[in-house]
Amino acid sequence: MTPKISIVIACFNEGKIIFCTYQKLLSEIKKINVPFEIIFCNDGSTDNTLEVLNRIKENDKNIKVISYYPNRGAGFAFRQMYKIARGDILVHMDADLAMEPEDTVSAFLEEIKEADIVIGSRYLEIKADYPLYRLVFSRLNLWLNKVLFDCPFKDINSGFYALHREVLNKIELICSGFEISLELFVKAKMYNFKIKEIPIKFTHQTEFKQANVLKQGLKTIIDIFKLRVNLRKRQ
Repeated sequence: MTPKISIVIACFNEGKIIFCTYQKLLSEIKKINVPFEIIFCNDGSTDNTLEVLNRIKENDKNIKVISYYPNRGAGFAFRQMYKIARGDILVHMDADLAMEPEDTVSAFLEEIKEADIVIGSRYLEIKADYPLYRLVFSRLNLWLNKVLFDCPFKDINSGFYALHREVLNKIELICSGFEISLELFVKAKMYNFKIKEIPIKFTHQTEFKQANVLKQGLKTIIDIFKLRVNLRKRQ
């Protein structure tokens, strides 16, 4: 049976939490009762993430696992999952489930009936549970998106969104870092796809040191400028 929805989750060193993520997600999908597949991409993890994913796959025919080494970046992982996803609707989630499946899956599937893309927003009519140092980079990122791309959305980096298959059929994605979400939404806007944001409760989960946030945040900012240059060349 062809799945109606494909849930795609990129993983990097999520061995401690990924089985719990799978259980929570599976419990919610069963309530909705639609054909599905869950695609995990192990993006060069150095812990036991792949081992856990392979155990999950052995016991669930609806699971697909992509794995490679070394780490290639979030955008590269997303593009690999998009290539093999067979669902009419793709639901994109972070491995740590900072937004819970019970809050997102059913809401996305309902709202996607009237939109091409639905974004789960941390900042739309809601206050995110986020450390200050990460909030600063997140807000700076959003400001740059607005200035450089006239991006009207309150949040594009939550990691939680849903989209119809035809959006990916129309848009070519090339980014390999976290800026791929920006690329997706900007290009979808250029093609006049309907994009809707909905507020979803967000709870910071990932154990990520402040130094790593600084390093990744600066890289993302640089990649945003590179994306702007690339889009101008294509116009």
